[in-house]
Amino acid sequence: MLTGIVYFDQKNRFKDGRRIRTSMIVEFVDQGGYSVALTSTGSAYVLVPQSPEELPLDLAQRIEH
Repeated sequence: MLTGIVYFDQKNRFKDGRRIRTSMIVEFVDQGGYSVALTSTGSAYVLVPQSPEELPLDLAQRIEH
């Protein structure tokens, strides 16, 4: 399991900024330069640094707005 803060939930389950705990992680994959955690229930979570200064510029700008 992972815990963290969720943004841009494409299934609209969680509001931006909500803290969540995932189902059991079954695999980590690299997709487009990002690490993605895949869960036993079929969800996928893109893992990014917590600090906006560490994010790619395009993603940091989306989170700030």
